[in-house]
Amino acid sequence: MAAGGNYVYVVHFNSTNMMVFNVSNPAAPSLSATYLNGLQRLYRRRIGHLCLANTAGNMLVFNVNPAAPSLIANIA
Repeated sequence: MAAGGNYVYVVHFNSTNMMVFNVSNPAAPSLSATYLNGLQRLYRRRIGHLCLANTAGNMLVFNVNPAAPSLIANIA
């Protein structure tokens, strides 16, 4: 799990998906986006980027746009 501003980024262990939640209202968090790609573990969030590992053992780097996270690098 990683946080940035009003957003929390979570990799769900069983489904291997990344979900982005808007937590600007902590009493009513809402799902902003889901990225489906066999993700396994969240490593680190840097300003504007998020690094994750997938089930194949690759490092994936995402552009952190809460409405639509996009893959910008896949490092084998």
